[in-house]
Amino acid sequence: MHSILMVILKKEVKEMLRDPKILIGMIIAPVLLMGVMSGVMNFVMSSAKEAVLNPNVIIVDYDNSLLSNIVTSSLTSSSGGRVMVIGNLSVSKAIDLALSKDFSTVMVIPRGFGYNVSIGRRAIVELYTVMKSLSISESGASSMPSSIIEFLNSEIVRERIREVAPNIDPEVFLKPISRVEYSVVKGKVINVSPQIVFSVVMSQSIFVPITIMIIFITAMQFASTSIALEKEYKTLETLLTLPVSRFTILLAKLMSSVMLAVLGSISFMFAYTYYYTSVTSFGFPTINLSLSDIGLTMTPIGLLLTGLTLFLSMVSSLVLALLIAVFAEDVRSAQTLVGYLYFLMIVPMMVSMFTDVNSLPISLQIPLYLIPYTYTLASPRAALLENYSFLIIGIVYMAIFSMAVLYIASKFFKSEKVLTAKISFRRFRR
Repeated sequence: MHSILMVILKKEVKEMLRDPKILIGMIIAPVLLMGVMSGVMNFVMSSAKEAVLNPNVIIVDYDNSLLSNIVTSSLTSSSGGRVMVIGNLSVSKAIDLALSKDFSTVMVIPRGFGYNVSIGRRAIVELYTVMKSLSISESGASSMPSSIIEFLNSEIVRERIREVAPNIDPEVFLKPISRVEYSVVKGKVINVSPQIVFSVVMSQSIFVPITIMIIFITAMQFASTSIALEKEYKTLETLLTLPVSRFTILLAKLMSSVMLAVLGSISFMFAYTYYYTSVTSFGFPTINLSLSDIGLTMTPIGLLLTGLTLFLSMVSSLVLALLIAVFAEDVRSAQTLVGYLYFLMIVPMMVSMFTDVNSLPISLQIPLYLIPYTYTLASPRAALLENYSFLIIGIVYMAIFSMAVLYIASKFFKSEKVLTAKISFRRFRR
């Protein structure tokens, strides 16, 4: 029994790896696609960063006061881009000049700017951002001039506070009340705001549901392809006539699909990690905390229950994929049919990434919990929160569901319907 299973398993793995659609489409293509996307995003984010740090600015200074000269000199000294200072040009002509000479921003300092500030009136600085391509780099072009204006605003306010109340700290005067936020995680108080806790959980656990979904979808593709190849090349009849139980054949197909799914998922996650790292390395805030720092660790019991949930989910999803693929005439039709099952995972994945199912209205909870894979994708979060009752309920539900689909599949494979079952897509394509 064991040797026969191994022989069929090797045959299944070799057949699927020989198929260029599987090798290229599910293992090589994700690496190439993510590599190209990472290169494009690197270029886009580098351009945006360059535009923000080194803007090309035309300053139309009608005021020529001490304060306007401070604004001009600050921008000239801090910017690595081109800064052109003009004193007697209309705004429309300055914009035309910016368009023709490829400047990204026009700053206009009106007459009376310095005087208004000195007597306590509100002064205005106009910023015109040239939007030629509506790109992300253009949207950030005015960040540097805006930052300088904000800095001058705060310095002027602090100086006036010192003049009016020399014995009071300007920071205390501006913000007399400050807050300190704590979070209570698993009954323990930690000196971290809930926003940071959420950011840590999102940044470090966003990969979990994505990884689970990718592994499952990849495995289902392999499983459906394995049975569709047999039907497409008319080898299923020969395979079923061998002196081997049909359950052994079914088991070999399940195991080979899992093995290749793990290989394909490693390829995808390696590429996705490189892409994610490339995108988030350009100035996005980084939180130097881990899940364990905020008390969110997975206990051995939680790990065991999560693993059991994933195992049952994998079995049921592969059996479902095999059952549906039996009705296909070829690989293309099989992948189309199996694609309809993805919604059973995509919907719970999107929900589990951003919220807890229990926090939704009961009218949404019921249909979501009827989808078995909701428990799968929510299980890592439940294990972190030591919600073992949720995990056990999910395991019981997944076990019943898995046994049901396994029973149906074994009955189906024992019958001759496995050879004759067919859903033709050709008549729908006409």
